Amino acid sequence: MPETSSSEPVNPPHLYIAVNNGLIGGNQSLSSHLLAGPDLRNGRGLRGRLPASLLADAVEGFVTPDWMASAQKKSRNGIVLLAGGRGTGRQTAALNLLCGTHGAAASVHHLDDDLDFGTWRPILGEANGYLVEGTLGGLVRNRAALTSIGSRLLEADAAMVVILPDDPELVAQLEDFLGMAPVHCTPPVAEQIFHAKLAAAVPGEEARQRLLDGLPAELLPEILPPGASPRDALDVVDAVIATAESLEAAGTRAARIRGILAERADREIAVFLPSWLEDPQARNALIAAVVFTGSSPQTIAEQAERLSLKVEGASCDPGISNRGRQHSISALLRPIGVRTDMVRRPGRSPETRVAFARCQWPGAILRHVWRGPLADLLVPWLRSVEERELIERAGWALAMSVPPERGTGRLNRIRVCAMSGGPSGRAVAAKALRVLVNDPDLSRETAGQLGSWAYERDWPLRCVAALTCGGGSEIAPLGLALGLMRKLIRGAEVEPHRYVDRAVDNALLDLFRRGDRRAVLRVLRAWTESEGAEAGYATYILPKLLRCDLAWFGAQFADDEVFALTVLLIRRTLRARGPGGTLRDTMLRWHRVAAGDSKHEAAVDAVLFAVGDDRHPNVGRFLDVINRHD
Repeated sequence: MPETSSSEPVNPPHLYIAVNNGLIGGNQSLSSHLLAGPDLRNGRGLRGRLPASLLADAVEGFVTPDWMASAQKKSRNGIVLLAGGRGTGRQTAALNLLCGTHGAAASVHHLDDDLDFGTWRPILGEANGYLVEGTLGGLVRNRAALTSIGSRLLEADAAMVVILPDDPELVAQLEDFLGMAPVHCTPPVAEQIFHAKLAAAVPGEEARQRLLDGLPAELLPEILPPGASPRDALDVVDAVIATAESLEAAGTRAARIRGILAERADREIAVFLPSWLEDPQARNALIAAVVFTGSSPQTIAEQAERLSLKVEGASCDPGISNRGRQHSISALLRPIGVRTDMVRRPGRSPETRVAFARCQWPGAILRHVWRGPLADLLVPWLRSVEERELIERAGWALAMSVPPERGTGRLNRIRVCAMSGGPSGRAVAAKALRVLVNDPDLSRETAGQLGSWAYERDWPLRCVAALTCGGGSEIAPLGLALGLMRKLIRGAEVEPHRYVDRAVDNALLDLFRRGDRRAVLRVLRAWTESEGAEAGYATYILPKLLRCDLAWFGAQFADDEVFALTVLLIRRTLRARGPGGTLRDTMLRWHRVAAGDSKHEAAVDAVLFAVGDDRHPNVGRFLDVINRHD
């Protein structure tokens, strides 16, 4: 029952079964290649009773999605309509719904969609359930016909699941007019499926744990991001098992797993991508969806139009409305596994988001595009993105421009973006560099390039180096970031620039907010003991650092290290900068914030008492000012 075209390559898993995965097209679906030939594509090839082995594959290790209870309730009426795009696990979920308490021993029949369901009548005892892919010959639009079919099924003590075509308009019509709302199939979290599949493939807990112990903690969230499909989870299990022999080198093994997944994605997209890129409209829509996956169809349409202006110098037909463009984008991309998901959050209106059936495909498509004739046109398109949430995705796409082959100039496109893109271009370049400094294969080269940019006369490069340290959706590794900022602070003595100074301040504060706070305070202490420009900077930034989270500093009263570092840095700031200014204002504010909280007040008093042990005149004058305002 695969949903892909017959020409799409299928890579069988390493050694196990089709549970919760969708071995075809990214779904929890029936696995045609495990059936040695016959398939259920469009209801053809495999008809009648489904093999028990197929049902066992579907049932074993299945992760029950949240919506299953609702579908089970609807099945009491005899018939369930199931909606969802590629990558949502519709087929395997449908089989589990039909198997019910019988499990793999159930009798489930697959029926052609072109059967005359108006006259069809199930036979009592013939089957526990019937599976149909399509529209029941169009009868899903007829409530009376559905009611009649459901009654016949109940008389035969059976149920039917109809997997609707991936057609949002059809689903919307059924919801609006039929009064029998389809159940929307959304897959479980991919990491849950991964662990269930791994348990099915490697039953021994100790052996399974040895496989996982050899993986970096950040690997699974990286290769199974939010929205990853069940098939993606199966691919990861396959790669984890295939690399089991390299447990002694965790970093090498993680690189091999990434490589296996990337190679598989490259092979899969090679089937459709060359012809797809020949059509300008399809190409621009696909590239926009790849870069900004997770955004709304409207955003994808707008970005595709911007790309069209960059590449062809022409927009889409101005007579097409925004809604029309959104619809055409969704319809255009649906055949290659791009779907629109409805995201529902409590207290908010539902939002539609574009997603790929396979989470590795966007990266594979981008790698291909960056090697092609459009590469130089993508940089001006990416650097002109202005929305913050889109800048993050644009930066990720720019990071993909770095070729895998070693050599000089690999970061040239990022440099171009940094130098010529204005504020948004610098933000996009910084995001790209944050991606690269966290890439084991590129981190050293990227860190070296950033270190040289820290002393560049061109201030945009220094600004991007600072922005890379912090300020986006994540921060750079702390050691790298603080070392780079030290260089930037020293470079500012020779080539000062207000944008660079502001970026350095924001980055350090962001590192403190989201990083290891004790480590930041230790580095500031070390800076105050140096003879470079960083000594003065440490005393300049301390009041701003305190203001970041006064409550946190107050809560560290029992932490001897943080308490001692705080007191020491306040003393050295007073010695260097005098009793007034921002530190005085910050400490007065801290007093006000702590008022009424006995523990917090005690912490502030303890800090001031310890600061007073320093007999420097500036300290005494500072305490006099604080006492007068107390």
